[in-house]
Amino acid sequence: HLGNFYSNDPPPDLKLSNTIIQHMTYAGISSIGAEIEANNCLIADCGAFTAALTTGGSYEFIQCTFANYWGWSYRATPTLLLSNYYNLNDTALFTGDLIQAEFGNCIIFGILENEVFVDEFETGGVFNYTFDHCLVKADTSVDVAGLPNFNNVWVNELPGFISPGEFNFQLDTLAFAMDLGLLQIAEQFPIDMLGNSRLDDSGPDLGAYERIEEVAPTRNSR
Repeated sequence: HLGNFYSNDPPPDLKLSNTIIQHMTYAGISSIGAEIEANNCLIADCGAFTAALTTGGSYEFIQCTFANYWGWSYRATPTLLLSNYYNLNDTALFTGDLIQAEFGNCIIFGILENEVFVDEFETGGVFNYTFDHCLVKADTSVDVAGLPNFNNVWVNELPGFISPGEFNFQLDTLAFAMDLGLLQIAEQFPIDMLGNSRLDDSGPDLGAYERIEEVAPTRNSR
């Protein structure tokens, strides 16, 4: 958790790389106007949000997997919340500029019909966000086709995780999310969480993991 509604200190900043945040009863990442840079990260299976980014801030998530298959209690909240305000118990309304929120080559998925909630308070100030080459789970309330904030975004296609029930969010051999990433984004972080290159096959995969197909050994003929 980063930030405090009543503090006069500047919002904190955080850099995450090759990090797994998993099995939190509320949120994997909770931000109040903070500054976060994350790459090669898996944020998964949380009781409310994998990421609740509220009251503005500045965010950059590159080659990250947000996956919420939480099964220990009922969950009604989307895996990703992005907003420029926070209503604290209906007693105080806090707002802040969303300077930027960039998601590049990411997967944002889960078991609900809508796992992305972009919530703008119209008088809350700046509200900038971009989803670039991402796979998301979303219903019709998210205007992926009509808004310029979404560039090459795939909706509701199963990512192809090996086994979400066993918390394995690597990609299977026929995964939809394979080779869909933008090369220019992947080049910023060419090595995935497991040390595999994203630049050695037909294209970078979406999310924190690059699928590497094992090559069967060949038998010398005589």
